[in-house]
Amino acid sequence: MEFLPCAKHSSTKRHIASLEIENFTYLSRCSTERKQATLTVACLTYTNSVINDTLLRQWSMLRAIPRYPKRIDAPTIHARLAENGMAVSLRTVQRDLNSLAGAFPLDYDESKPQGWCWRQGAGQLEIPSMDAHAALTFNLVEQYMQNLLPRSTLGHMAPWFEAAQGVVSSQASTVTKWRDKLRVVPHSLNKIPAPIDAEIQATIYNGLLDERQIEVTYRAISTGREAKTYPVHPLGLVIVEQVVYLVEAE
Repeated sequence: MEFLPCAKHSSTKRHIASLEIENFTYLSRCSTERKQATLTVACLTYTNSVINDTLLRQWSMLRAIPRYPKRIDAPTIHARLAENGMAVSLRTVQRDLNSLAGAFPLDYDESKPQGWCWRQGAGQLEIPSMDAHAALTFNLVEQYMQNLLPRSTLGHMAPWFEAAQGVVSSQASTVTKWRDKLRVVPHSLNKIPAPIDAEIQATIYNGLLDERQIEVTYRAISTGREAKTYPVHPLGLVIVEQVVYLVEAE
């Protein structure tokens, strides 16, 4: 007995072969799409990494730039970045500085290399912003420690004092109201301190801070004698109820 090939059976084989070809095409397409998706994820990851590196680098640069009148040049910033593991070219640092100057109150001089600084009177950049507790602390320092700090320190802290005042003005809370509930009262009758020339006070405080000899012209009020000039080695300050006394060695 001879069996003839069944047409239906032959058609089924062709259908199966067609499905296999289509399945291979589909798998190839899926493989290509997966590769494309992988490349897209890799590109996004690389882009995010570049953005993060740029952000961290520029943030470090902003922190390295001093306030007026001090200045820093691009090569010095470049060296500091390298010390912190941020290896970029000097040209990249220069481009970053020019870009940052368009968004922040930065200034530069015409020296070679250019010296960069925050502009005089520029506000303090805080991330995160100053909270009420920090603002209260700066308020009390400004109010009660004027005679305890060098003039240069007070000048350096001016942006923080201004920022603290802004926080107190904009945030009404029990913390910011603490200053209004505090008073410093002397044990005896409050002495009225003699007015001190700001420039003279700055000179004395700087001499004490830098541990350097200063020259003082002094006249004793009680004797009325002619003023005399002495070389003085400032050792410290004693403050008794707002009156400031200089401890020195001749």
